[in-house]
This record gives sequence, C-alpha cells and structure tokens, in this order.
Amino acid sequence: MKRILFFIIAGFIFSTLVFSAGVQSELDKNDQSTVLLNLFDAKQKVKCIYGEKSVEIKTTAKMPYNSKLKYTLYNSEFNTVASGSLSQTPLLCPYGTQVCFWVEYEDGIKSRAKSFLITQKQEFPVIDVISPIGGIWNKPQMLKINFIDGTEIFYSVDGSDPEKRGIMYTKPVLIEKTGTVEIRIRAVTPDNQVIEKSINYRVDEPDTTNSKKTKSYDNKKNEQKAFVPYRILDWNFFEFHFQMPVHYSLSSENKTPDDFIQNHTVYDGPFFIDRTDDVYLFWSCESFKKGEIQKILLPAKPVLSGAPKQDSINKSVDLMLSDSRYSYYFETSEKFLPIEPSTESEKFEEQKKHFTVQPNEEKQFNLRIKAFYKGLSHGEFLLSFKIDKLNPPKPKILYSTPESFSNSPIKISLPKPKKDYSLMIDITPPPVEKNKYALILNGSSTGDVTYNVKAYYRDKAGNKSEVEEKVFTVGRYSVYVNPVSGNRKGTGNINRPFLSIEDALAYIQELAGKEKDPDILPVWTIYLSGKTKISEPLLVTNNVQIKGQDNAKIELADNVGFVAENCILKIANCSITRKESENEPREVPVIYASNSSVGLTDSDITSKNGGAIINLFNSHLESSNSSITSTQKHRCTVMNLNKSSAVIDSTKITAHGNSVVIISTISSKLKINSFDCVLYPKCVSRVIEGWNSKIEVSNFSCSRMPQDAFNFDTCIWYDANSSFRMTEPVSINGFKHNEQQQDNMRD
Repeated sequence: MKRILFFIIAGFIFSTLVFSAGVQSELDKNDQSTVLLNLFDAKQKVKCIYGEKSVEIKTTAKMPYNSKLKYTLYNSEFNTVASGSLSQTPLLCPYGTQVCFWVEYEDGIKSRAKSFLITQKQEFPVIDVISPIGGIWNKPQMLKINFIDGTEIFYSVDGSDPEKRGIMYTKPVLIEKTGTVEIRIRAVTPDNQVIEKSINYRVDEPDTTNSKKTKSYDNKKNEQKAFVPYRILDWNFFEFHFQMPVHYSLSSENKTPDDFIQNHTVYDGPFFIDRTDDVYLFWSCESFKKGEIQKILLPAKPVLSGAPKQDSINKSVDLMLSDSRYSYYFETSEKFLPIEPSTESEKFEEQKKHFTVQPNEEKQFNLRIKAFYKGLSHGEFLLSFKIDKLNPPKPKILYSTPESFSNSPIKISLPKPKKDYSLMIDITPPPVEKNKYALILNGSSTGDVTYNVKAYYRDKAGNKSEVEEKVFTVGRYSVYVNPVSGNRKGTGNINRPFLSIEDALAYIQELAGKEKDPDILPVWTIYLSGKTKISEPLLVTNNVQIKGQDNAKIELADNVGFVAENCILKIANCSITRKESENEPREVPVIYASNSSVGLTDSDITSKNGGAIINLFNSHLESSNSSITSTQKHRCTVMNLNKSSAVIDSTKITAHGNSVVIISTISSKLKINSFDCVLYPKCVSRVIEGWNSKIEVSNFSCSRMPQDAFNFDTCIWYDANSSFRMTEPVSINGFKHNEQQQDNMRD
C-alpha cells in the first residue's frame, strides 16, 4: 500500500512537470499527424497529435454539464503514475506512457474506461478484409475484418448499398449463404474518411441451415451476457462495474479479512496497479454476494523475450513468455493492426511460438498477444517485425574502363543511394580517393597497384546481394608493348599496346615533361610481349624497367644498344641478341650506362662481335639469375667498370675471343656471389682484372677451355692499389695461376 501511495504522490509531481508542461515548445507544428480515438461508452472522442517525442491529447467537444473526462497515466521509464481531468488544456504524454480514460458524470456514474499505450504512430490501412477472398468455395465463408479503432463498418451480402440496408460489423461473422455472394463493405473512420470495398465469391455447397440470415460467429443476438463485476485494462489499470460503492485494498501477501477491514480504499474510478510482482486484490460490494470479501490474484506481468530489436531481420523469430500460469493467444496480420485476440485465437504452446519464412521470401508480422489467467484477460503485447530473407538486387557499378589494366586512374561511378539498401564497397588495398558518387583508383608512383573491388547491397534485415567483383591493375607509370598487336594507334594499355619500345620511350618522355612536381621520379614499367626489333640506339633518360612477358625477345641491329644516362634501367625476363659482321670496325656495347643504375634479372644476352656487353661509367650494376654469352673475333671484354660498382649473383658468363677478359674494373667495387664462367681464348685470358678496385668473390667457379692447354694466364689479377678477398667454395680450372697481385703470384 505504501508503494501505491508513493506512485500517486510522485505521479502528481510527474504530471505537472512531464505530462502537461511545455506543450507548445515540444511539438514541431510543421511535422505532426492527428488521430481521433473514440471512448466508446462515453461517445466522447479525443484527438492525438503526434510529435517527435510525445503525443498531445486534446478533447474534441465540450463535456456534458458537470461531467469530467478523467485519466490515469503510467510511465514505466520514469516509474511514475499521474491522475487528473482533461479539460481545455492539452495533455502532453511522452511515448511509452500507458493512458486510461473514463467519463465521470454529474451523478457520479462512471463510463467504461478506455486504455491504450502512447507509441509512435504506425501507418496501417483503414480496413483490411482478411476473409473471404474471391473464388469458388465448398462451404460458407467467414467475414473477418481488421480496422482502425473507432471505425464504423456496415456490410451487405447481396450487393445492396450497405449505407441503406447494411449490417454493422463488430466482430468476425459466418456468412451462411450459398451460391453467388456479393459482399459490399462501407467503413467510416473517426475523422469521417469513407472507404468502400467489394468481394465476390461463390459457395457450391447446398445451404443446409435453411436460413439466409447472417449471425454472429461466436454469440447469438438474443443471448444475454453475464454480468462482469470488474475488468483489467492492459495490465496496470483496474475498474469495477458497480453503481454502489466498492471497497478494495492491494497487498503483496495473502491477507485475512480482518486486515482488509482495517486498511481499504473506496473505489473512485480506474486505478493503477504495479504488476512487477504478484499482487492480491481484496474487494467487496454490498450488491455482490452479500458484501463478502473477494480475493483476486493478479500474477506479475510476464516477460516477453525473443522480440527483434530492429524492424526487419533475416532470420527466424522465437518468442517466449515467462509465466506458465497464463494462457497466451495471438492474432497476426501482414499489413494491419490485428484484431483483438480471444481464447478462440491461435495459442502459444508452452509459452513459445516460432515465426519464419521460406528462403527468398519476406513477410510482415503485426502481432497482438493477449494473456489470460483463469479465463480473464489481463493485458496484451503489441509488436511488429518483418522477417526478410529476400536478397537485394546486385548493384550496378560503372567503371571508366572495361579493361583490367589501366595506365591512368580508374573512376568507379556508384549508384545513387537507395531507400531500402545500403551500398557496401570494399577496395583493397587502400587508400582510395573518394567523392560523393565516385571512387578513384589512382595507383602509386612506386609501381603497379592491383585493386580488388567488391560491391554489394545490404538491406535493413542484413541480407546481402550478389557481389559485384572486379580486379584492376593501375599502373600510372606502366605501358604495354606488343609488336604483333597490329594496333598503330596504341595507347600503351593492355588492350591497345604500343608496337615498339621506341614508341613507349617516346610516350614516357612526353609525360615526364608534363610532370609538375620535380621531386616525383617514378620508375616506368614497359611490359614487353613477343619479339621486337630495334634498329636505332635507345637513349633512356627516365627511370625505366623492361619486363618481359610471353617469351619476350629483343633483337638489336648492328651498332645498336641501350644508352642509359642519369636514370635507372632494369631489364627482366628478356632475351637480348645482337649479331654483327666480323669486319665491323666499331665497337658499341649492348648496354652503356653513365651516372645510372642498371639491373639484369632472369634474362640472357647473346652478342656476336660489336664489342663489350656492358660498359659502366660512374654507375651501378646488379645482375641475378641471368646469363651472358659474348663471341668476338678479336679481344673479348664482357664487362667494363669505370668508377662504378657491381653486384653479380647467380650469373653465368661464356666468352669467346682471341683474348678474353670477363670483368675489367678501374677504380670500382665488385662483389661476386654464385658466379660461373667459361672462357674460350685463343691466346691470353683473365676472369677479373682490377686497377685501384675493391674485389670480393665467393662461391666462384671458372674454367679456361681447353683445360689442359699450356698457358701462363692468371685467373684474377689486380694491381697494388686494389684489395681482393675470396671466400670458399672456389673452383678454378685451366689457369696457370689462380690469383696475382702486381708482381706477387699465387697459384
């Protein structure tokens, strides 16, 4: 009892501060919707104006003389109760407030109460005819209609105007008519909106009732209803139906009649009951069972679990109610607020119910669950959710190029946002330039970037569409060369390659001249396919790497080679050949580098006559997994290093000539690892000769052929200003001397 008194006192303060204050400031006058509600017995209407966070409740007409429209409110969030009378001043109720209205007339008689929960307005159709539906049936059909509270509905079953000759619809009825049935329905909402519907069907079964009349589904018209002394309204409100005084008290314990006599309250209208725990209600009225004290157990309000936390989900829903003392019945509708459940409705078995749909289907469930204890309704649960297992459509993404490779940025145009779907896009690796409706794949200045683009729609339920997937390689500094493509107007793209390396170098030179930032010095990649012939010396002044594909071959004409100046020149996966006449007097290296860095990887160079293979001045060479073959009529020098450096790894060199020197160094640094060379001299030969140089050799193998030929040759020779270090394993064959430092011979 103390707890109830606390609620009443706190509720008075709460009603002043929360329910009534700040009406004008709370509601946005530009964003409102209005609903009229009938308070049935009192023939009184209230207007609900929906705002962002609350509802403003007003009376729509002046009350009868000395009558009052009274209310009791309960808000579970604030855990408070408020009571009062609704007059010309509007009542402001936050969402989640339980409202109970009734009319108290001048003579003290009270109307039946009307209780409802203040929630966000849900848009449902005015009426929804559940059954019958058009077709041919073998038995009479039920007329079952869902409708907005306060709507008046009349119907006819012979096609006549229901406004003139119709029957009022209040609950489901059985249409006991066979043959052709034409149902016409006319509905009028509380705000006088008129909706009309017609349903035509046929029943082939003979009419066995010998009656064409329509009667109520569950009650005969002349059946007298039993007197109900009280009613529970939505769990927390309770009303008595007596004209004489009623005395009552509430307790959490099962008390004796003496306790009731000492502590009770006179009923003065519907009152609030906290149903957090079990409550006993004791009451008596002189006109009921001679005033004997009655006892009612009101079990605690059960807990509904399993309800989705979002409006739409893509999995099944399993609802469960906590208290087995209740019996739970429910009605459901796809597009309408369901009718009020009764004990004839579908039941929750063992307090559980499973809801689902088939794959690639969706269904809206508007659910109304009513709890009965000992045959009496105690309250209901309302919830709406959609089970959506329908996958969204695949997104349509537009790309600036259909090609998988591009040497310019790729623009991805995104579809405009959709109401029901969210576009999910994943691009690896980042970063990606973004704007409102597009993504830009810019690539990188350090090399090619391969992007994996995945895009799909995801709806509110979590369903995913088929994935739109693309793979792009953006080589902002990459071009393709294919001499047999036949494309005379190539752009350097994979589908429109250049015909020659010369065209590619000219394109690179042109773009390099347009670069605004002098600090950007990218390494361009030329992807070479097939066999190409070069008839003029290739001057390379930009950083370039030539990567061979599909058995790439470069054939050099007489006196033609690569000339690298102040740049990077790398050659990988290529086969380079040059063949000149024995009488050619000029000597032109295959690769000449000045102030440059040269790389040779997984490649082979074969040259006949024409001079050295590689000449370096003030440059650096790195060679790995490659082979070099040089055949000269006179002196054969494979590599000349002048004020340069070289790292040679896993490289094989074969040299033929009158005299043979594999590597000659002047003021240079040479580091060799896993090196294999074969020399075929006609007179003298050396593998390495160095002046003022630093030489390191390991895993070294060389053979002077034929190995048994008499000679005075030294494998490695260096002057007094040079340093030399050799690490095992070493294999030197066919030389008179393995190593010699100016005037110091080592065998």
